[in-house]
Amino acid sequence: MFSDTLSNDYLTATLAGLQASSWVGETGIDSAVERMISYWETHTIGMALRYANGVLAYGLDIDREGSVERSVGLLRGWLDAHGDAPAQLRRIVVEHLDAFERDEHVQRRWSSGQ
Repeated sequence: MFSDTLSNDYLTATLAGLQASSWVGETGIDSAVERMISYWETHTIGMALRYANGVLAYGLDIDREGSVERSVGLLRGWLDAHGDAPAQLRRIVVEHLDAFERDEHVQRRWSSGQ
């Protein structure tokens, strides 16, 4: 996924495959999120956008242990630690964080019967 030889289509397919996987072990998302800035700075804008959006495309399920921390917590921590990140990359992270927070809110209301 960090190769310079992957085409746009292969990068997209690789990230989609990782997100759709039923693997229960280490997902690699933490390290992929941590590499967003270096990927952003060393690849074309098209590849960087695909990478950032693909890495952040995982789902949130409040009933799955660690899901909220892996999404909301991870992105809040990333934003706090990377105040100097490129503005467009930070905007993408904020958009995904907002979506995760909305998902969490709706799921908690749904599970409480409201």
